[in-house]
Amino acid sequence: MSQSTPRAPQPRLPAAAACALLAVLAGCTSDVANPVGAGLPGELQLNTPQTLFVGAMSVSGQVAVKDESRSYDHNELLYFGVQGSEASSILARYDVTTLPDSLPAGSVLNETTVTSVKLRLFRTEAYAAVPDSLLDEVHPLLPQNPQKVFETYTLAAPLDAALYPGPEPATEAQIGSQTGSGASVFLDLPVAQFLSWVTAGMNGLLIREGSGSQPGLVGYAAVDMTSSGYQEIDRVGAGTTVGPVLTVAYRDAAAELDTAFVFEPVADVSTFHALAAPPSGLAAGFEVQTHLRRYPYFFPDLDGLPDDILINRAVLRLAIDANSFGPVESLVLHEVPLSLLADRDTVTVQEIEAVAVTSAGILAVDLGQMIFDEETWVGFDVTGTMQRALNGALAPDTVLLLTAGEDFGGYRVSGNYTPDFYFGRMLFLGTAHPAQPPHFEITFTPFSGGGL
Repeated sequence: MSQSTPRAPQPRLPAAAACALLAVLAGCTSDVANPVGAGLPGELQLNTPQTLFVGAMSVSGQVAVKDESRSYDHNELLYFGVQGSEASSILARYDVTTLPDSLPAGSVLNETTVTSVKLRLFRTEAYAAVPDSLLDEVHPLLPQNPQKVFETYTLAAPLDAALYPGPEPATEAQIGSQTGSGASVFLDLPVAQFLSWVTAGMNGLLIREGSGSQPGLVGYAAVDMTSSGYQEIDRVGAGTTVGPVLTVAYRDAAAELDTAFVFEPVADVSTFHALAAPPSGLAAGFEVQTHLRRYPYFFPDLDGLPDDILINRAVLRLAIDANSFGPVESLVLHEVPLSLLADRDTVTVQEIEAVAVTSAGILAVDLGQMIFDEETWVGFDVTGTMQRALNGALAPDTVLLLTAGEDFGGYRVSGNYTPDFYFGRMLFLGTAHPAQPPHFEITFTPFSGGGL
């Protein structure tokens, strides 16, 4: 027969200790009332919440932003085509003088053994066509796999990639023109021209959009694309050489050699020889531009808010401008000192990261889909920032900088790329717009009573 384990006797607290414990939980009847707050001459009154719309800005401006760790000619995408006021061509230079060293002794190098020379471009999936099954559901503001005329020219002088973005360089001769589109574009180059490069070297190539092209900028892989960027290309393996590569087919029956040689460029860059000007000021509009980063900054004029209030909610609302285009991107507001931005045309990502405090953000904003769905506004909850500004807890020169999803701040849209990857312009209506200006919608509760 089983026996239960005897229960140990429980200690009993002395009466004084028991009263002390109860005092912690509920207070003993013999204690004196806590005097904290007893001297206040009246009760704290909460009044009816009020809402104020603030459209005036105490300060505003815009600034170009660069990554000091990467020069423009080492970006991961090359842009080709024309879209609105933007236009870009592709420049590339190759060293093919090493080809003879790769051939077996006795091999012949001529227009018979070199059977073809092709330049291959790898397009990213962001510019792929929308499937017909989705045409009634989505309307992205991207050129969807447009047919392009690719005109290829030799350069009159050696390519200096450090000059770009900038005007197209002088050319020497046109050596190709053909129409193409799709995940990969193959451009045929003259074998005789290639053989002259093997002998004497080359200045470089210009690939320009020709007449008859469908409109739209298209992004192609650059030689500097990292492995994470490969995720943006259709079915490209980790061992594939990307960029505007030259593939040279070689067949020498006598030497029993049938192979291909791949040359990646020693330099490549987008020209972006035409760029739309940014809005002339916040009255004309807000612009968040990626790839060639441009970001706006501003801060509301809070002089119209009364003292002694609690901000229940503060929201910045921006109305979408239908001229926007580009892939999905995040939008982030950062608190930064005006001294970083004032009187400067350009700042670095690193300078912003060193001082920025994230105020609010929206992850993966698809403006194209929003416009198709007839949505008008994007909104940011800036309650904490506005209350701190009212309390004097912000530095006096603090402004809000609106950026894309940078590495810092917690709103990066993808692990595959940063905002210098895709080109896009997210545009919002300005303060002069008669019906949908940007504004801060601030709901607050005034306090009364409870004062000394």
